[in-house]
Amino acid sequence: MSVTEDLETECEETSFVQQQCMPLTNYQNQGIGKRLLARMLDYGREFGIGEVWILTHRSNTIAMRLYESAKGCSTPEDVIMYSFDLQKHI
Repeated sequence: MSVTEDLETECEETSFVQQQCMPLTNYQNQGIGKRLLARMLDYGREFGIGEVWILTHRSNTIAMRLYESAKGCSTPEDVIMYSFDLQKHI
């Protein structure tokens, strides 16, 4: 097995990547995003992932409210990274 294959296998076992999710306005404020986020975090816990990072722009206040309501910790930059310590939110 090559180094690249080893790395890909390791990443597959420890990583979950969601590229982009754009909500439809007809479905906002119904708790759908909150339930999806909670399920994603639960999924990570089930597979032993210790921390999740989500990026958003500071101008995306709807996403920021969602991540903050789920107890995500943000960074001060313009592109904000929220981290979720899956060991703390059990």
